[in-house]
Amino acid sequence: SGIGLAIATRLAQLGANVSLADADEPRLLGTALPAVEAAARDAGHADTQFVARRVDVRCTADVDAWMAATVQSLGGGIHGAANFAGVAGRDMNVRGMADVGDEDWEYVLGVNLTGIMKCMRAEVRAFVGEGGGSIVNCSSIQGVLGVAMREAYTASKHGVVGLSRSAARELGRRKEGPIRVNVVCPGHIVTPMLESVGDLSIVEQADEVQHDTTLQRLGRTEEVVPLVIHLLSKDSSFTTGAVHMIDGGRFC
Repeated sequence: SGIGLAIATRLAQLGANVSLADADEPRLLGTALPAVEAAARDAGHADTQFVARRVDVRCTADVDAWMAATVQSLGGGIHGAANFAGVAGRDMNVRGMADVGDEDWEYVLGVNLTGIMKCMRAEVRAFVGEGGGSIVNCSSIQGVLGVAMREAYTASKHGVVGLSRSAARELGRRKEGPIRVNVVCPGHIVTPMLESVGDLSIVEQADEVQHDTTLQRLGRTEEVVPLVIHLLSKDSSFTTGAVHMIDGGRFC
């Protein structure tokens, strides 16, 4: 859903074979997959192939089975991956440091950081060809600054930046072909996750964001997609280990 679905839709419009994963199977099969398939057809790519599986990214077996199904169904390995699974957790904006719950901490870190590691691990094994490929991971503006009452989320997103930079150092020297690894850090983007954060409504969040963001508004998913597509493509062939802000000028 959200940014991930927007990326998959654009890739399908460009004629790429696409493999989708989501923990919410009804949403995946009932909404996301039909939308991506329709986007491919409308763009004249009726032969585009798709894989869609329910995956809990915290579960190694789920992730590995999804990647194996992707390789088998698409007739070979992969050339690019965008890892955008993410959760806010129930404690965000609700509990401070003294009251952070173990269960929520482990859930948020498990999806946002460990889950991305498990996806990357499976993806690296699935890359094919001497040309290498590209991985784009989703962090957040909270991957580069601290935010009160958001300890678990902020820690997880900082972790994504460190993981990605370390992997970029290693995988750029890969003998089978370099794999580039880059990070995007969206600001406040209107997505289903943002709508469910703590007890703040979208209207209240928009009002808060106006004080911090140069463009004085929330972002849209389609404003994140072009940079991700660029980083997945050969147009960014000399870019790796980079952290890209898409935040409406939050850090001007």
